Amino acid sequence: PTFEHSLNFRFMLLLIAILSVLFVFSDALAWMYKAWTTKEEYSHGIMIPFVSAYLLWQRRDEVAFEPDRWSAIGYVLLIIGFCFHVISVLAGLYVGSLIAFMFCLYGVLLLAIGGKTFKSLSGPLFILLLMLPLPTFLYNNLSSFLQLISSQLGVAFIRLFDISVYLEGNVIDLGSYKLQVVEACSGLRYLFPLMSLGFILAYVSDMPLWKKVCLFVATVPITVVMNSIRVGGIGVTVEYWGPSMAEGLLHD
Repeated sequence: PTFEHSLNFRFMLLLIAILSVLFVFSDALAWMYKAWTTKEEYSHGIMIPFVSAYLLWQRRDEVAFEPDRWSAIGYVLLIIGFCFHVISVLAGLYVGSLIAFMFCLYGVLLLAIGGKTFKSLSGPLFILLLMLPLPTFLYNNLSSFLQLISSQLGVAFIRLFDISVYLEGNVIDLGSYKLQVVEACSGLRYLFPLMSLGFILAYVSDMPLWKKVCLFVATVPITVVMNSIRVGGIGVTVEYWGPSMAEGLLHD
């Protein structure tokens, strides 16, 4: 009975600590939720906490409130997290606050359950990183890069059908019609959800580590090729059936 009472007390302390962290970072979390509901690139994010919670629940028997020598790292993570949060608030960077939130969350868990238990639960815990939006500068650079790659591969696909086409930047000139590969066509709406799905599948599957890594990494070229074929396919249909093929239902 004494052990069970101690265990329940530690669990309550952990719950209070997590709720406190959620309260401190409530503004940043609200901003992240808005990104999930307004930006299609991050619309998968709303499912990630539930997936993580389910996988943690499956491994609930492995949870042990046994702090060890690695638990002290939790204090380091908390200090880094709160300092980074203060800097991010002063700079008006919600993404920075979200990164700080993850530092603090992992710090609290390390202090409560110890390094050994944290390591055994690291998969479901690190899945939470997949819900975070990218910093704006990184998002813009990645989007521009993927637009150019998709344009180049899309043109290569169009030329397979012996169609004369000219590429200038991210504008595909078919002569009678110009296709522009805009930000929405960069492929990020495929990339982020597919990377998340690849990571989750790699974690739950019973495969050697190298196969899991290949499964996750493969999501990037799959996304690029899939989006390029989509772009090129629109160009081919426009050439044979007119500009209406690049608009409306088929494009969507």
